[in-house]
Amino acid sequence: MQRPQTQLNQKRREMLNSKMGEKEKIAIPRRAFRAPKNKSQNIQVHTPQILPPGVDLIKQRSPSPQLQTAPISRNNEPISPVGNNYDPLMDSFLEKLLNKSISDTIELFFRTNLAAKQVIYWENVPSLGFLYSPSTLKTVPLMSGLVGYAFYSKTTINSPNPPAHPSFHPMADSKLLPLNAPALVFPLFNEKNQPVLVVEIIRPVNGEPFTSDDVQFSEWFQNKFSFLSKWIFPKPNLTKFTESIFNVVNNNDFMKNIRPVICQFFKARTFELWSLNTKTKEMFQYTDKMTKMNALSSGIAGHVLRANEMVNITNSRLHNAFIESLDGSDDLPFLGVPYLDAETNIIWACIFRGRQESQFFGNYEVNVLQEVIPQIVMAVKNSNIVTSLQDDLEAGRMEREGLTTILSAVQEVSKELNTEKLSDIIVEKARMLTHSDRCSLFLMNDTKDRLITTIQTGLDNYIDISVTRGIVGRTVKDGTTLIINDAYNNEYFDPTTDKETGYKTETILSAPIKNTAGEPIGVTQMVNKYGGNYTQNDARVIEVFNAFCGISIENAKLFKESLDNSKRLRAVVECAFSLSKTDKLTLLISDIMKLARLSIGADRAGVFVLDEKADMLKSILYEGTDKQILLPIDNGLAASCCKAKEGAISNNVQLDPRYDDTLNQQLGIRVTNLLVYPVLSNKGKVLGVAEMINKPSGFSKADLNLLQFFTSFTAMALQNQNVSAKLAADAGSTLSTEEENALNPEEEKKCEIPERLVLPEQIQQKLTLREVFQPDFSEDERVAELFYFFQHFDLMKKFNITAGLLYRFIMTIRETYNVIPYHNWTHAVDVTQFMVYQLEKAELSKVFSPFEILAILVATICHDANHNGFNNQYNEKAQLPLGILFKDMSVLEVYHCTVAIGIISKEKTNIFTGIPEEDIPRIWTIIIHMIKATDMKLHFSIVQKAQELLDSGKFDMNDPACRLLSMQLLLKVSDISNVSRPFDFANKWCDILNEEFFRQGDNEKKLGLGLSSPLNDRENADKPKGQIGFYNFICLPLYNVVKRIFPALSVNADSVSDNLKVWVQLGSKKKEAAAQQQQQQQQSQEQAQQPQQPQQEQKEEQK
Repeated sequence: MQRPQTQLNQKRREMLNSKMGEKEKIAIPRRAFRAPKNKSQNIQVHTPQILPPGVDLIKQRSPSPQLQTAPISRNNEPISPVGNNYDPLMDSFLEKLLNKSISDTIELFFRTNLAAKQVIYWENVPSLGFLYSPSTLKTVPLMSGLVGYAFYSKTTINSPNPPAHPSFHPMADSKLLPLNAPALVFPLFNEKNQPVLVVEIIRPVNGEPFTSDDVQFSEWFQNKFSFLSKWIFPKPNLTKFTESIFNVVNNNDFMKNIRPVICQFFKARTFELWSLNTKTKEMFQYTDKMTKMNALSSGIAGHVLRANEMVNITNSRLHNAFIESLDGSDDLPFLGVPYLDAETNIIWACIFRGRQESQFFGNYEVNVLQEVIPQIVMAVKNSNIVTSLQDDLEAGRMEREGLTTILSAVQEVSKELNTEKLSDIIVEKARMLTHSDRCSLFLMNDTKDRLITTIQTGLDNYIDISVTRGIVGRTVKDGTTLIINDAYNNEYFDPTTDKETGYKTETILSAPIKNTAGEPIGVTQMVNKYGGNYTQNDARVIEVFNAFCGISIENAKLFKESLDNSKRLRAVVECAFSLSKTDKLTLLISDIMKLARLSIGADRAGVFVLDEKADMLKSILYEGTDKQILLPIDNGLAASCCKAKEGAISNNVQLDPRYDDTLNQQLGIRVTNLLVYPVLSNKGKVLGVAEMINKPSGFSKADLNLLQFFTSFTAMALQNQNVSAKLAADAGSTLSTEEENALNPEEEKKCEIPERLVLPEQIQQKLTLREVFQPDFSEDERVAELFYFFQHFDLMKKFNITAGLLYRFIMTIRETYNVIPYHNWTHAVDVTQFMVYQLEKAELSKVFSPFEILAILVATICHDANHNGFNNQYNEKAQLPLGILFKDMSVLEVYHCTVAIGIISKEKTNIFTGIPEEDIPRIWTIIIHMIKATDMKLHFSIVQKAQELLDSGKFDMNDPACRLLSMQLLLKVSDISNVSRPFDFANKWCDILNEEFFRQGDNEKKLGLGLSSPLNDRENADKPKGQIGFYNFICLPLYNVVKRIFPALSVNADSVSDNLKVWVQLGSKKKEAAAQQQQQQQQSQEQAQQPQQPQQEQKEEQK
């Protein structure tokens, strides 16, 4: 949208200057463009704490000193500024602002005054999390590159070679900042000292670097701009807009009139108004007409209303609530702003889809919309009053004409979302409205070639006919209502049903049902009107009624689809809980495979386990028979999958050379297609195989991915059964052999550490320190560590956690951690140890209750349970089962919660048995929110939320929300605690983590997915550079916000800073070594290119 230009004139400037006292006027010398530096100036240059070679200045924003040096022009001739300051330059700037946009004016101003090749104005779009340049049409994430760093850190960056700066980001900066092109980047602030935009000034390649005078010039402009910002960013003139929306008309006319006005004003493609009654939960959409919406499946607009929060997104498809049928099939920007009308308890929302000129809705559109939405709502309410009066008059007329029955029928139809009940209501109300003896409802099938009755009064069997036959077929074809008062003399009437039933059809009223697009989706056919023939009034009544029926049927279908999808998702999630319902293997496997079969749509399901001694696959479940089926391990599709450890799809088994006809031979089952996937343990060992047999439409890759997910639960069931067998009673003992080695029967029931798991005193003291390297500990010592932590906070006695119960919990959760380079059991215990260190260091046992500390420790132990070694982005891109199941959510984190719930919900590992039932939801709420907070996608929003609360003075540890936020931050610090341990430990952990990154990168290359991060590239790894970026953008902001909450933990932030200095030094050495190597290679090449002298000449020279 074109921003209104500033209306500052000479009079206003005089007014501003009159309001500014002499102390407020900041006099900064006009830049000495190419003149020698004035050594008499006492200019303070603030150098950064950490600067790699090639970086001239990183200066943090602070009030500028008052300088009174005479300015110098570009040709080194002194200029006589008014009052010996730079106010004339600001006057010139404000004059240009009268006729140009602020972005053009700022870019021109600095191009002119700082000899720049290019100046880029970046405005903040906080609702989208990026900075936007109107002149280049480019965007940069708030924390990416030089521009993002300058904005986020509120600092000025002066670099003669931007690619050498630690905040340089290739994706964000390389296209605009070439090598050796000096750059000056600084933020501009509003009157509240909040950054609102960034100016990026670029000089030619190998051009003159920016001097300290240039930096001081930018500071002068920063201060002037901040003071004048409330006038530089004026409020738009909304008078004409307000007048246009307050034309009092009824609802339908109001929306028809106002939608084009609003679209034009905001340069949007489409505009909708939505409302939600917070008491009745009724939701409406207002376009050219008012439509009642299903609140449960209402797309992104429904989310805006239910959450009462703004949504601004560049691509509507990326939102979790996206529904294509409501939100459109195009990739369009979306803006939804809610407004609560306290008078009526109705939440309104203005919804925009698509822009006319740009690719997103900016900060300006958001601010203006938030200002005018109360006026739009007031205009709607006024329109509602007029409409209500008109409706009252219309209702009286309709009552006199006998049409009030239609309203009652329509109301009943509109609120029903169950398709079967809706059909009953439509048939009965249509029969009643037209005073008919019978009525049938025909609906078109999915292929739209047949009409099938769902309800037919007076008939036992449904009717299924072609859309080209009979009176209903003619009704669909013409799309109009047919009145037939002599059925047997009508050419389209088929008397077959009358002959079969003995019923005599005399008169027929057949009316089409259409969807919102005007396409026929069915027919209501009324038969034999009481007391005479059907009339045009009957036709009008049923047409009005059917119009609402069409909307209701479509809504019911959408609702049913939503329910089906929810059932499918719940079916998958229920597998996790099935593991906690029973210890009987056959029941567990049966539950899991039943859910799998229903989700995939197969006729049968079977599970076979590998009997290595017998060299056979033996069925433990095969639906439809109790007989055990034996499959060869050296032949057949199942055997092939076991050997390859990969799934297989065979949609025509008779043509598949891998297929073995054992099923047909043993059970007489005719197999047409088959879906097979091996059951693998978390160590990758083949436990068996799962099969889906005969799907009418054939199996797909999505089915294979889904079966893979179900087999993971099958593997857990099989492995848990083995664990249970080990825990089975032996000669009356309740302990397994493994447990007996750790604790005796008497110790099992005590709430204290077993004697064999007591750590030496020196190790106990070490566990509350930061200087711990977890890989140095043995597996038994890690188990003993966790026991020590629980006893250290006296949790075992306070919550009646016996040694046997805690031991089984620890051993079971340990089994879920996979053998992968980093996110393994060692990492889980390491994170827990650092959490205990933080609790001790800051004396947080005095802040958090024992209940909260229990939740903190459990969340920490379980936070990466069953991690597969790949990040969320890879799980979704590679379409791994977890990525499919939890798409657009915190994929791994939600799964870790599911695994933890499944284990703790089982009686033998339920360490929450000592917690009152009413407190169980509260402890799970803490655990789940803490684990989900470790998703790096949520990192910046969590840190920013804490910073905003601290800055505003609203962070209060007595507030439950702040307490939970502090726990989340502590776990996030513990999760990346390697960076704050001694550098030797941090360096070793970095190597371990990099191996997991490289493992993912290798897979990404193999699958052609493209690297999700440069850190995953094994061949081009730059360890120091990767760590410098990680420390600057991720670690330091997190550690700094935690030390503000808990000052005793500032030592951790200091350690991160110290380690960062080492990484910077290593990075510099690496660059120097690379430069020397390049120089040597160049010299070698030059020597190789020189012509060699003949031997005779060489001999003569030697003589």
